[in-house]
Amino acid sequence: MEFRTSFTPEISEKKIDLDSTVLTIGSCFSTAMGTRLEQCKFNVLNNPFGTVYNPVSIKNLIVQSIGDHNLEDYFLERDSVWLHHNYHSDFRELSKEKLEDRINNSLKEVKQTIQKADFLIITLGTAVVYELAGKVISNCHKLPQSNFNKRILTSKEITNALSETIEKINAINSGCEIILTVSPVRHIKDSIPVNSRSKALLIAACHEISDQFQQVQYFPSYEVMMDDLRDYRFYKEDLIHPTPFAEDYIWGLFRDSYFDDSTKTFVKNWQSIQNDLNHKPFQPESEGHQKFLRKLIQKLENLSDRVNVVAEIESVRNQLK
Repeated sequence: MEFRTSFTPEISEKKIDLDSTVLTIGSCFSTAMGTRLEQCKFNVLNNPFGTVYNPVSIKNLIVQSIGDHNLEDYFLERDSVWLHHNYHSDFRELSKEKLEDRINNSLKEVKQTIQKADFLIITLGTAVVYELAGKVISNCHKLPQSNFNKRILTSKEITNALSETIEKINAINSGCEIILTVSPVRHIKDSIPVNSRSKALLIAACHEISDQFQQVQYFPSYEVMMDDLRDYRFYKEDLIHPTPFAEDYIWGLFRDSYFDDSTKTFVKNWQSIQNDLNHKPFQPESEGHQKFLRKLIQKLENLSDRVNVVAEIESVRNQLK
């Protein structure tokens, strides 16, 4: 008797390898997947705007990056710190000018990455949005909800936002493959029915867009969490966020879908080396551990023709006696 419903996501014909340039944008799940790519030595710009949940805000940030970088006047000062309603709270400075410079530098970096990117991974978190002066913003920065108009995007608004995003990217890099996914993080603050409605709208829009644009693919992160990992033991204590095990499980399915055999082999070997690098010896000066370190340096040198391991080799050599 089966006690779970598992499925295999579609295998992509387009493969991500160590030479690929990857950009991730979107919810915190985008950061989680981007971090795993970073840890495995991929060339990735990981969620440079910080967490962004809704498709309209994602579109606005990408359009702004590709365009003239003009910032809308949604700056605010709180407790002598400057923030911006279209950017994550990580974007904070002691002056408006410094914050504006930092945002503009990030926009330029994103444009440069999009121009050469092989893959853009967009993770949509929710269709629920907050509006300020009639425009969708990314972050309320904990101001009273009465300051904003809260609503749920329509299906047409979501598809239009995604279409415009892809068209803008195509204008400067028609070879960029776009992977859409819906975050497995449950946004139940507004109720479970609203979360279900929100996720359904996002999923339907992703499929419509992937049918419309040849270079767009859909990866079913949310479906894996809801159906394959259908058990609260795969959630953190808040019963909202996936556990590291669940993230690793989804990462494994992503890896199987988008990596070729050579890249999978490298990732497996690199993760083994990472375990060695994280090893904490009881007796650092023992001959056994010193031999382990010399062997580890050899393993790293064997990979130096594929990835940059200068820092790792130097770190291990500093431990030799």
